[in-house]
Amino acid sequence: MVQHSSVQLLPSLTHALRAAAPACNAALWCCSRAFSSSTPHLQQQQQQQETAEPLTGLAFDEVFVQQGGPYAGSSSSNGSEDQATQEPITAVFLHGLLGSSRNWRSFSRKLAQDAAARTNRDVRMLLVDLRCHGDSASRYGLHPPHSMAAAANDVAQLIKQQLGGQAPHLLAGLSLGGKVALQLLKQMVEEEEQQQQQQQQQAAGQYHHHDVDAPTSVGKIIQLIHQIPTPLPNRQALYKYLEPKGIPLPVAQWLGTSLVPGGRWGSSSSSSGNGNGSSDQQLDWVFDITGAAALYNSYRLSSYWDVLTQPPPGVVVHLVRGELSDRWTPHMLQQLADAEAKWQEASSEAPENVGELQLHVLEKAGHWLQADNPEGLAALMSPWLKDLHQARLLW
Repeated sequence: MVQHSSVQLLPSLTHALRAAAPACNAALWCCSRAFSSSTPHLQQQQQQQETAEPLTGLAFDEVFVQQGGPYAGSSSSNGSEDQATQEPITAVFLHGLLGSSRNWRSFSRKLAQDAAARTNRDVRMLLVDLRCHGDSASRYGLHPPHSMAAAANDVAQLIKQQLGGQAPHLLAGLSLGGKVALQLLKQMVEEEEQQQQQQQQQAAGQYHHHDVDAPTSVGKIIQLIHQIPTPLPNRQALYKYLEPKGIPLPVAQWLGTSLVPGGRWGSSSSSSGNGNGSSDQQLDWVFDITGAAALYNSYRLSSYWDVLTQPPPGVVVHLVRGELSDRWTPHMLQQLADAEAKWQEASSEAPENVGELQLHVLEKAGHWLQADNPEGLAALMSPWLKDLHQARLLW
């Protein structure tokens, strides 16, 4: 997670940038200052356009808890405290590879209600479908290359469109989504550095290849998806196919949420039929597996240790890993410890020139933090949503 007192997305944030960061087998999040508002009213909305023109940009779902008066939008104010406090607390959630916005739905609803009750303010959360995933897989304009930089640029565009260019109070990402969040932060930092040091050319970051050969590794699942004969009559057929391949039922069920009638060019991914996925239409993948595989390759080659070892001033980066996760090798854990040591050294030498790094281990959780221990993850995030009077955060 990253905390910043006055982060605003720069005009050039949509430019392509080099990917350079750690294997993110964890969750990260970001936030800004807190707002105030009484009885939660929760609604979930899916982005739509009223015109018949093809949909462009990222698709997203919206969770909104209204505590005070109606939300008047995010237009810029004259800086007075009264006007600033009329804005809602905002959050953006990014899913992992082969996931979708629905992976954050239950968690974000509860977190939004809690934040609204704690702060007495409206809360607005955007649950994003990253490129090649969910409803974004059928959107126009999200062209290759499918890279971390491109994915971060997509999110930056969405933030500009939906939040008026203001950084959200909280930006949360799981696994792939965590790296997209780090890439977005790195992108913002690089732009600031380029403005401050116009005579210097920024050197390219180092690339590190991390791939854990776990039974449920994304690499193995991508290989299996290419082998699964689609379309399928229902989700039970998927579970039956994956069981002898060593895929646990909870993982198969999570994967099944990406099967929709007609696939990504058919019905909306929000249509799921009955609990088994039965429908008059056969089921196919809502994601673009070819594009997702390309994004996965970029994910594996991208390393952000530099963001962790020296966060920008005024920023707090929180990294959460599951206690039971099989994705963290001894080598990666040592790298994480080294990164924390380097940050401590930099912080002690010149605290005014470096942000803050906080590491968390979520008990009773594997890789899927928000599903394995949602109460514990919310307990980590909620205090930061409450105490954001002067700070922005990135998880």
